[in-house]
Amino acid sequence: MRDKTDDSIRFVARHYEPGAFADRQGRWSRSLPRAAWWRRHPAAAATIAGAVLAASAAGAYMAVSLSSSGPAAKSAATPATAPAVPADTATVRIPAEDKSLVLSFSDAPLSEVCDAIESSYGVTLADVPVSDETLTLDYEGDAADLVGTINDLLGTHIRIVK
Repeated sequence: MRDKTDDSIRFVARHYEPGAFADRQGRWSRSLPRAAWWRRHPAAAATIAGAVLAASAAGAYMAVSLSSSGPAAKSAATPATAPAVPADTATVRIPAEDKSLVLSFSDAPLSEVCDAIESSYGVTLADVPVSDETLTLDYEGDAADLVGTINDLLGTHIRIVK
C-alpha cells in the first residue's frame, strides 16, 4: 500500500503546476462552457431590461399623445376639428342617422353664436355677455352641452332659461 501511495505522491509532485486546478485558470477550465454574460452579471441585465421597457413605454406614450393632439389642440377656442367655414357664417346641419344638430362657426361673434343656438335648438339663453369675443368651432350635440362648452372655453356664465 505504501508503494502505491508513494507512487501517487511522486506523480503529483512531478506533474504539479501552480493554479492547474483553479476554476478561472488552468488548462482544464478552458474546455468548459462559460456562463452567459447575463448570468454572471444579473444586475446589468436587469438594468438593461428596465431601460428597454422604459424606452418602449415612453415611445408608446408619445405616439398616443401625438396622434391625439392635432392642429385643433393648439387653438383654445376650437374643441373639434372640421373643415374651415367662411368668416361670419353659421352653418346648421342635421345628420340623418341620429337627428342631433351640428353647428359650425368660423370667427363668429359670441352674440351671433348665441342667436344661432337659440334659433336652432329652440331655447332661450340668459346672461349672454356683451363682448367682442369670437368663436370658431364645429359642435354636434345638445344645447346644454354646447352652452357648457362655451362657458368652459370663454369663462362666461351663459345659461339656458327653462
